[in-house]
Amino acid sequence: MEAAADTVPVVTLTGFLGSGKSTLLNAVLERSEMPPVAVIVNELGEIPIDHALLENVTEGIAVLRSGCVCCAVRSDLEYTLRDLYLKRVRGVIPDFSAVLLETTGLADPGPVLQTLFSQPVRELRYTAGIVVTTVDCTHAAETLSAYPEAMRQVAVADRLILTKADLGGPDELRAVRDWIDSLNPAAPRVVAAKGAAALEDLFGRGFPEDLHTPADEMARWFPAADSNPRHATTIRAYSYSMPLPLEWDRVYTALKDLLACHGERILRAKGLLQIVGVDQPLVLQAVHHTLYPPDLLSGWAGQPRESRLVIIVDGIEREIIDRAVAACSAAG
Repeated sequence: MEAAADTVPVVTLTGFLGSGKSTLLNAVLERSEMPPVAVIVNELGEIPIDHALLENVTEGIAVLRSGCVCCAVRSDLEYTLRDLYLKRVRGVIPDFSAVLLETTGLADPGPVLQTLFSQPVRELRYTAGIVVTTVDCTHAAETLSAYPEAMRQVAVADRLILTKADLGGPDELRAVRDWIDSLNPAAPRVVAAKGAAALEDLFGRGFPEDLHTPADEMARWFPAADSNPRHATTIRAYSYSMPLPLEWDRVYTALKDLLACHGERILRAKGLLQIVGVDQPLVLQAVHHTLYPPDLLSGWAGQPRESRLVIIVDGIEREIIDRAVAACSAAG
């Protein structure tokens, strides 16, 4: 469990059809303060179009043409990241300090994260960055009520970018807030008209130089209270705080058992843990059936030394998750 060094974060930019992903991406690439990045655009159709809308990327852009990145082309995503890595180390393309991956509007972010957390991708010195989800304030309520993919995109986001807020009326904006409060009350919300927002607000403090998210940034992801659904949805975010240090073997066993039994319905789990015998906070990530190798942050950055865990599920009763978390901290 050593902290990675000299790794390149892959930021996933997702959001439903027409929610402004390409507009946001284009806007941030225009910034003079934007560091050099590689861009991967996932095209669903046979003829790639979206990448042509990126006006300011001439090198380091890759197009996934073979379908949706969340299904048939997971191997294509891995291949593309490997290709970018090799071109980078050989000097074929300029060096880059981050990768921005724009998914299709219909992508389920879970399989995308599975690929980014996988060992082959980690061996290429990539690390899974945050998930940034765009939300169209003028159509979000009907979209979220009709499309499970849109709900998952919001539920697993580390940051929610509210687009077209200037075009929505009070009732529309209230409905958007209600949906977000139901699905992901903890993620910071950034209002961005045509991509106009600070890079720090969009991608986090220190992006991308601080590849290992500081503890105070991580802490913003963990609410004191759970989501309180106001809509007919089976997606829930369950949050836990454990003041005493945890035994890693016990945490690993309890979560592996939970994922083995219920992984298909676990959209994402994310933890900032205090582990016995480890001075630094440990970052835990899980998607569906897979618990990924943990990483260490450099320090607690003034945050309380306690373990916090959020598990986002679809159709799992609270009692099942409660038992698994209790097993993490059970006395030996």
